[in-house]
Amino acid sequence: MPGQSGFRDPFIDDLVRRFVVRAETSHTIDSLLVGLSTTAYSIQDYVRGFPSLNDKELFKEFISQEEVKNWLQTLACNPDTTIYLIDNNPRFKNLRPYKDTIIETLASIPCQQKLQPITRPATWRVEEEEPEIYGEYTPIHHYRQTTTSSKKRNWRIRRPRLKALVETKGFIIFLPIWLVISYLLTYLTNTQGIDPNNYWPWYLIVFILCINYSFRAILQIDKKLGTSELGIWARRIIAGIIFLFGLGLTIMAIMTYGLTPLQIYQAPNPQTIITANYSWTSLLAGLGIGLLLGSAYLEFRYMRESGIIVYTR
Repeated sequence: MPGQSGFRDPFIDDLVRRFVVRAETSHTIDSLLVGLSTTAYSIQDYVRGFPSLNDKELFKEFISQEEVKNWLQTLACNPDTTIYLIDNNPRFKNLRPYKDTIIETLASIPCQQKLQPITRPATWRVEEEEPEIYGEYTPIHHYRQTTTSSKKRNWRIRRPRLKALVETKGFIIFLPIWLVISYLLTYLTNTQGIDPNNYWPWYLIVFILCINYSFRAILQIDKKLGTSELGIWARRIIAGIIFLFGLGLTIMAIMTYGLTPLQIYQAPNPQTIITANYSWTSLLAGLGIGLLLGSAYLEFRYMRESGIIVYTR
C-alpha cells in the first residue's frame, strides 16, 4: 500500500488510512466532506502540541496523497457544490481556511463519478415532499375502526372512577365526603341511638385511606426532588419536617381518643361525642402515621442516594 514505504510521515499515514476507511462507506458528497472535516480537526489538535508546525501545510500534504485523490474524484466532478457546502454549511466551517488548497487539488484531479453527485436533502424537507410524491395516505378500513375503538376504550379508562379516590389528589374529594358521612353518623347516633362501635368499618376505611394519601404525597415529593446534590440534601431536611408534622398529628389523635371519657361526663348525649371523636381519631391517626412512614422513606432514600447504604452484589 502506498504510504508504507517509510517515506511518509506516520501521522499523515494514519490520517490517510482513516480517511480511506471512511470514504469506502460514503455515499454522498457531504459524507466525503465530513471525512475531510474530521481530518482537519485532527490536524488542528496535533498542531497545538507542536507550535513549529503549520496546519495548512499538513493539510496540503494530506490531500495531495494519491489514496485521498482517488476518493476526491467525485468532488472534482462537482467543484461548485463542494465549495458551496464549505462556505454555507456550518458542519464544514473548519474547512474554510483550507478552501484554496481544496480548489487547487480538485482542479488537478480527473473527474470520475463514484458517489452520488448531490447531497441528501434534509429529513424535514423529504417528509414535506412525501405527500406530493406518494399521494395522501388513507388508512385501510379495519385500521380506522381499531383506532376509533381504541380511543373509545381509552376514554372509558380515563373516566373518573372509584380508583381516583385512592390517588393523592383524591384527598380533596375524600375530605368533604368524610365530613358529610361523619355528620350523618353523628346524627344517626343522636336520633336512633346506634352504638358508635358499630361504625368500626368506616373508621378503618378512613384510617387506611389517610395513610395512603399522606404516604403517596411523600412519594410525589421524593419524585420531584430528583437525584441532584440539592435534592439529596433536601431529602433529610424535608424528612425531619414531615416527621414533626406526623408526630404532632399522631399525638393529637391520641389526645382526642384519650379525652373521650372526660367529655362523656360533660355532654348530654355521650354517644354523639364518642362517634365524633372516633371519626377525628381515625383521620388524624391515619395522616400522622402515613407522614411518619413517609419521613422514614425519605430518610432511607437520602441514605441510599448519598451512598450511606450500598447493596453489595
